Amino acid sequence: MFFLKLYDPSLRGIDPHSPTLSDDQIIRIINECIINPWYFLRECVRVPVQGNTNGVPYLLNRANLAATWCFINGIDNYQVIPRQIGKTESTIAILDWAFLLGTTNSEFMFLNLNEDRSIANLTKLKDQRDLLPPYLQFKIAFDDNMKEIKGRDNVKTLKNASNGNSIVTKPSARGIESAERIGRGSSQVIQYYDEFEFIAYIKTIMEAAGPAFNTASENAKRNNAISCRCFTSTPGDLDSQAGQDALEVVGKTGKWTEKLYDMNPDEVTDYIEMNCENHIVYIEYQYQQLGKDEAWFTKVCSLLNNNKLKIQREIFLRRKIMLRRYYSDIV
Repeated sequence: MFFLKLYDPSLRGIDPHSPTLSDDQIIRIINECIINPWYFLRECVRVPVQGNTNGVPYLLNRANLAATWCFINGIDNYQVIPRQIGKTESTIAILDWAFLLGTTNSEFMFLNLNEDRSIANLTKLKDQRDLLPPYLQFKIAFDDNMKEIKGRDNVKTLKNASNGNSIVTKPSARGIESAERIGRGSSQVIQYYDEFEFIAYIKTIMEAAGPAFNTASENAKRNNAISCRCFTSTPGDLDSQAGQDALEVVGKTGKWTEKLYDMNPDEVTDYIEMNCENHIVYIEYQYQQLGKDEAWFTKVCSLLNNNKLKIQREIFLRRKIMLRRYYSDIV
């Protein structure tokens, strides 16, 4: 029940989106959001959807609960669930909390299989931010002389004027050398790798980024700041180099267990040290575990044109040597 916590009981029954909030209530809501990201997700976040200009509330499931818990506790996590159940939007929601309220003077990195998709994820974060109550958007700040400070906001970057946080998007690698450059430039304390198993030269990028991230992470932890690597993906194609490289990373992760919720911090640390060779916790849930029924399964299969390869990979989350073996079998 920890995700239902409320530190300030005076906020019970208060809608953070109400246009009639008092100044005192606004201050209390901001304070609650700072110390309680679950409240931020539960009461404040709205996810954009087509046909609804106000968005819809954040939907909690076992997978994003696990990934969010890991993020809040500074545990690198790798989330794999069937497509179109919201893994990207829910990851962006907790990153939005961190960007607006959860840390200061920190740089975030967004990386995807190409630069356009990295930029699209930054746009999703902006869209979620713009659906928050205006007093939580922090687009403008003021210095000691009450001079207005505006954050940087363009297609590829975003900076929060009130706390010094910034987000940068990374381009795709065109070869080993460019992958090395991307990795060495990735010293951000919060890194988001989306569609990880489809990113070209991802092994090179991660290995080059490792030392810089480790230094940044240690500095953040000394200052009680958040540091985390978040990975989301559907299973990759093992016929591709990206899929093979990602599988090597996955093979060194440790399996997520909900028993971690009941462990104390030392026990969690021991579990990661003993089970996660690369200190990444692997989170995987099937569609039945996320509240989806057989009607949902049938519909998604039809949208995939009942393609057996895609169903195996994108719904059942099975990693296989896909194309060559499959087509040689049916020929």
